[in-house]
Amino acid sequence: MNNMRVVAAAAIAMLTALPASADTRGFIGFHWTFDSFGSTPEAALGIARVRLDSDGDARGAKASVHLPLSDGLTFGKAKLVGVRGKSDRMIEAGLGWSAETGSVLGTAGLWAPYVDAGLDFDLSGVQGYGGINSLKKWD
Repeated sequence: MNNMRVVAAAAIAMLTALPASADTRGFIGFHWTFDSFGSTPEAALGIARVRLDSDGDARGAKASVHLPLSDGLTFGKAKLVGVRGKSDRMIEAGLGWSAETGSVLGTAGLWAPYVDAGLDFDLSGVQGYGGINSLKKWD
């Protein structure tokens, strides 16, 4: 549980470190995760804070909680990622905590309006994900 506190503190620090001109949005999503053991649906809840420059370059951070839906609503992962790119497409990379494996995880992916996909990895292996979300193009 101490690791969850560290992830939460890092999320707060990263999200508040962006300038006041950054746009903050809450989001929900539905992902399908997959690995060598099969696939699982999950819900995602989070907050994103992005600063958009006049030339369309974007950078920011996202913090999210992922809730597997296969055995009822349970806690699965917490993630904190940095995002960088354009207002309509970004790469994201960061760290998180997996309740399933009880370990820190790395994450990397791509975001576009209303969709995202990527990989989570820890010592137990790699898990892919793809899905939809409520985040539209940043303007």
